[in-house]
Formats: sequence, C-alpha cells, structure tokens
Amino acid sequence: MKKKWPPLIWSVFLSLVITATLRGDISVRFLSPQEDELWIGPKRVSLLVEHLADLPLGTIEFYINGKLIKESTTPPFTFEYDFGQSPRNYKLKAILRNHDRKVLAVREISSSQFDDNVLVKVTNIILPVIVTDERGIYISDLEKDDFEVLEEGLPQNISYFSRSGSTNFHLVMLFDISSSMKDKMGIIKRAAINFLNKLLTAQDKVKLIYFNHDILEDTDFTNDKKEIGNSLALVFPFGATALYDAIAQSISYLKGIHSRCDMIIFSDGLDNSSLIDPFNLIKKVEKSNTKIYSISSNQTNTTRTADDLSYEEIFAKITATTGGKSFFIASVQEMDTVYSEINKEMRSEYILQISPEKQLHRYHRIQVRLKNRRGLKIRAPQGYFY
Repeated sequence: MKKKWPPLIWSVFLSLVITATLRGDISVRFLSPQEDELWIGPKRVSLLVEHLADLPLGTIEFYINGKLIKESTTPPFTFEYDFGQSPRNYKLKAILRNHDRKVLAVREISSSQFDDNVLVKVTNIILPVIVTDERGIYISDLEKDDFEVLEEGLPQNISYFSRSGSTNFHLVMLFDISSSMKDKMGIIKRAAINFLNKLLTAQDKVKLIYFNHDILEDTDFTNDKKEIGNSLALVFPFGATALYDAIAQSISYLKGIHSRCDMIIFSDGLDNSSLIDPFNLIKKVEKSNTKIYSISSNQTNTTRTADDLSYEEIFAKITATTGGKSFFIASVQEMDTVYSEINKEMRSEYILQISPEKQLHRYHRIQVRLKNRRGLKIRAPQGYFY
C-alpha cells in the first residue's frame, strides 16, 4: 500500500515545483549599472525581464546592500539612483514576486569591490566648475576631455565628470538676523522660500542657520519645504552681528559629507562681535572644500580692518578661493534677482572629481583649465585641503 502525503506537504511540493518552473522560464538581467565597475554619482538602474507575459508578476523589489530602495509593478523597470561621490562596495539585487509574495526569480550583481584598507587611503576631491562665454552666458555642452586639472603644475586624472549641475548637493543657508534686519526680514524670507522651491529636488538637502551675536541652528539637512517655510516664518531680528563666527561654525556642518557642498551667506552689516578674525576665517574656508556664495547689502561702509582688508575684500576672498561668487547689492529688493542667478549657476555647473596620490595634510593649490577652447572663461576652486 502506497503511503499518501499529507495535504500540507503535497501543497508545499506543488508550490516548489511551480516556482522552480517559473524561475526557469524567466530571464532576468541588469542592463545597467555594469557589474564589477565603479558605481559613483547618479546612475540609471535598468532591469530586463524576458518571458514574463503569461506569469503572475506581483512586484519587483530592488535592494542596495540589503536595503529596499524601489518597488516596480509594470515595465519598464528603470529608475535613477545616486551612488554618491565616494567609491563604495555595492550589491544590487532584484527580487521578482507573484501576487502571493512568492519568489519567481532573483538577480544580484556587485560593483567593483575595494579592500577597506585601500578605501581609507582614497581621496576624492570634488571640484565645481563654471564656464561662461565673453557675454557671461553659461556654457553647458562641454565634455570631460575639454578640461584639465593641474595640482601644483602636475596633471591630475579626472576620475568623475558630471555636466550641468546634475550632481545633487548639501547646501547651508546662512541668514543675518541682527537688529539691522528689522525692516528687511520679510523680503529676505520670501526671496529665500521662492529660491528653494525652484532649486531643491528630492535628492538635495538644505540646512538653515541664523546668526546675530549668537548662532542658531534650526533645521537638520532636509528637503521638506514645509519645514523650511515654518523655520523661516518664526525667526525675528535682534542683537549684534557675529558673521565670521557663523561662517566658521557652519563650515563644520558640512565636514565629513562626501558630496557636493555649497553655502550661501546673507548679511547686511559689518561683523561686530565675532571671536575669529578674518584671516583665520579665510584659512578655515580654504580647508572646507565648500563652494561659497555671499550676498551683501552693505556697500556704503568704508571701514577697514586693522590689517587693511575691507568688508567687501573679505567676502571676495572667501568666495573666490572656493570657486564661488560675491554679490554686492544696493537693496534687498534685488534678492530675487541674485537668487535666480545663483540657481542658474548651480544648475549649470560641471562637477569634476580628482583622486590625488599625494595625501599630505595641507592646502593643495590647483588650476582647472580648458583645452583648446578659446574665448571662454572658467571659474573653479583655487585649491583644496587634505
């Protein structure tokens, strides 16, 4: 007499047979990114699934290093993902499931794998670069081979290249809320909100910092526009101006972030209560590897520091060394125009990355140049600190 299998075991057996059959019919492979290559910056993740027409697909789950990042139910199975600006070890997995959550197929690939000890020694320097013609029109159709980077006269390999500001960023916005801002704060708030509404994408992050004689950190890095608006709505002006201290502290918020970092500073008056002096501030800025824009509505003051640097010269030095730009305006009514220019510039940047072999703990002077492109002007960081 033949022994009958219990119904539960028979059901499990049939399920395994069906699942195995389905797995055999389905062909799954990643078209991009490519296996065993460096995955860095924004990349398209694209999965090709064949022989799926008659099968009961419920969903496809995408995992990076074990973390679920995307679910798709209908083709094309394609999306964009930013792998960041530093090389890392990645595993990308796709799991196909039916409507009962049973696995139909699995496909996994890996990026180039680095030894952890080697990774520690890799230096990745991000260089935001602006190119304009003689009329000041942004040029956004250049290729990687149009650029060259020299470090103290020696050519450097450009290990990563991105065109037209496509790399996402961390941005610190620094607002003067000293007592001199009482009649201007409403305009400043509206202009900042309009600027961020146009600038931020889902991958960008901004942090708001306010300063008078003190430094007020109100938000963490976020792209929540409601949170940003609420933060700006609650601030009110009072007190003195510790501009240099605020810049120095804000630089620390960007330390350790291995991606494109920017800072926008607004102040309408001279510093009158900082502990740090402008020369030590400039040294700190050089070490920050952060691109800085400054906006100032104080053009009438001719006071000079003890070392013969004017307010305007200090701002110009801080921004020029980072590849940024200073805007000196006659009235805060011009804020929308300035923010529009910064927005256009940030979205017209080229992002170059170099990985120098020499990693001495000091300031490295660099020069970014165009090859065989006459009549164009280039603005880039003048160095980096490592």
